[in-house]
Amino acid sequence: MRRGQVARSAGLGRHWGDEMENGLIDESRDCAALVLAVKAAVAAHPDAMTERVSALLREMEDVFLPLTNIAGRHGEDRSCALFDYGIRKEMFDDRLHPGVDTVKKEHQLPAGRVDRLLEHDDGSFTVVEVKPSGSRRDIAQGLGQAILYAASMRSILNDNRDVRPALFVSSDYDHEIAGACKMAGVAYLCFPRQAQALVDQLAAIHLHGR
Repeated sequence: MRRGQVARSAGLGRHWGDEMENGLIDESRDCAALVLAVKAAVAAHPDAMTERVSALLREMEDVFLPLTNIAGRHGEDRSCALFDYGIRKEMFDDRLHPGVDTVKKEHQLPAGRVDRLLEHDDGSFTVVEVKPSGSRRDIAQGLGQAILYAASMRSILNDNRDVRPALFVSSDYDHEIAGACKMAGVAYLCFPRQAQALVDQLAAIHLHGR
């Protein structure tokens, strides 16, 4: 994929994509360089900084730069980064207890180390086990780990604060996984297919250049 196409898919529109491919804006290996290149082009031609271009640059800095950083990761590390991105963007608010106050990473519990421990405004907790999209056996293991770690977290509390288990799988919605989570009383969190495809595209560009 040419980086002019990336510019268009990133929302910069045909004008900026064509500018890149015609060499008026230097080609870039990542979105950070692309943002800087577009800003430099606008600085050279101030009349080009329309409200739309300004809004698109903000969107790229807010959305594409974090996703580009995620694209350079692999396996569970990428899955954890996707989850963190989803939390920042409030992508799971309809499936999580509201008001996430703090996120603890790789938190040690008596039963083991949980990938993410969310503390909510009301003092309750959500224990999140993170799994890459993979075999059903790995997903089933993650489901069991979420329940075990939630029970472990509950055992060390000296009060009646609620602790909920959750499973995040870095893939699109899966009816079988959703059904298993519902039966087990575990919140099921996933990553939208479009966003996942975008990360894969950025990873391919990161590895192969054009």
